[in-house]
Amino acid sequence: MTEPDLGHLDDTERECERHGIDFDALLHFAMLGARTPSFNHDIASKIQGVMMALDEITELATSPDLVESVEMAHAALRELNDLLKQNRTLSREPVATRVPLQDLIVRAAQRVGVSLEGAPMPREVEVEVAVPIVTQALALAIDAAAASGYRRPLAIEASVDGTQIRLVLPIVDGAQLPGESLAIAAWVFARAGGGLRCGPTLTIRLPRVD
Repeated sequence: MTEPDLGHLDDTERECERHGIDFDALLHFAMLGARTPSFNHDIASKIQGVMMALDEITELATSPDLVESVEMAHAALRELNDLLKQNRTLSREPVATRVPLQDLIVRAAQRVGVSLEGAPMPREVEVEVAVPIVTQALALAIDAAAASGYRRPLAIEASVDGTQIRLVLPIVDGAQLPGESLAIAAWVFARAGGGLRCGPTLTIRLPRVD
């Protein structure tokens, strides 16, 4: 069976041979994605049911400890609902929106628990992209470049060359660089008019808008 060409390029503009793609894993990602709309609907319904039950418990509760526990449960459900909203945005029709690139970088890093270091990209540097999927692609690249652990530090070097924005992500020792994640990210960046190159660093290009 012939597999589709979904790889990414290295820093010599050749097909990267270091980070192969497990097409079975990629197929599993696709199947999970196909299930997303109905899954989101089911989860939203369950969250609503749990919140209603907690409201009833709050009305009947007389113990301060019980009331505090219910409030903590509500807070956890709100966080779960925020995660659900992120999933929903990824399954909607992509619409190009003009935004400061720095906002996308910050959101992407927060999504994968990475602490950004270095000078931020000036807010006047903007892109016009499908924000949810490009943010997720940035998150995949940042997560791949950073080593494991919560609040991992990563210094992203950003520069502008004419109409192109260049982001250089250092590859931290111990980073796994999964080929499937890089393939998805490279595809998204290419559709946005940019690209991804893999070498001693991960280099992302995106078109700048004036």
